[in-house]
Amino acid sequence: MAIKTPLELVLDKTENEEQLMTERLEKAQAFIQQERQQLQQLQEYSEEYACKIQQQQTGWSAAQMGHYRSFLQQLHTAVNTQKVKVATAEENTSHLRQQLMACRHKISVLSELIVEQKKNLQLEKDKVLQKELDELAIRISHR
Repeated sequence: MAIKTPLELVLDKTENEEQLMTERLEKAQAFIQQERQQLQQLQEYSEEYACKIQQQQTGWSAAQMGHYRSFLQQLHTAVNTQKVKVATAEENTSHLRQQLMACRHKISVLSELIVEQKKNLQLEKDKVLQKELDELAIRISHR
């Protein structure tokens, strides 16, 4: 196994970070999906409940109406709270996505630097070899 250059070590570390970020992003996206589904369920239930109140309110006492309206208000509060949770999760996911893009850019740059570094190292080796061959040719021609 060849000894890795410092840039290659940084690249390895960055690739590991990218893998972890990718997993975190996938989990965050799944969480958003769950939160959106929960929001949709709350909104549907709230709408159904409001319709039910509209249809059946005749003949109810003031206490019954107050109870149903209070519960409907609690549903609206739950919907609003869930909207905030979804927005926060989306913001966090967006931040993770930006971090992942930056990490991938870093990997790209590091990869290019490593290729350039190897190319330069090979050019140096080729120059040294050529110099040695030239010197050998001169020694042979002087004999």
